[in-house]
Amino acid sequence: MASPRITFYASNEVPPRHKVTLVSVVGGDFTPCGQATVTIKRGGTVLRHATTGVDKDGSFRWDSSLAPQLVCDVELGAVAHDVLLGVDSNATTTNPYCP
Repeated sequence: MASPRITFYASNEVPPRHKVTLVSVVGGDFTPCGQATVTIKRGGTVLRHATTGVDKDGSFRWDSSLAPQLVCDVELGAVAHDVLLGVDSNATTTNPYCP
């Protein structure tokens, strides 16, 4: 089995009145039909933490929003933890997409 992997996206591309940053974590090679915990951080500060189910093929997609909207040059990090394997996968994005 390959090591769990994730891709992390962040975007401020929303209508101006919403004032949120959209975040998405896409994972693969996790334990099929298991669970993954997802944590979004800015520096040492946890901005969002959640648990999501993993599909039969070992993949998942988790989407959320952060309010208030973050500035465009902030560094964010994502960690997804395979609950059954006890393994972390990390990803960093340095700039949320800003239109």
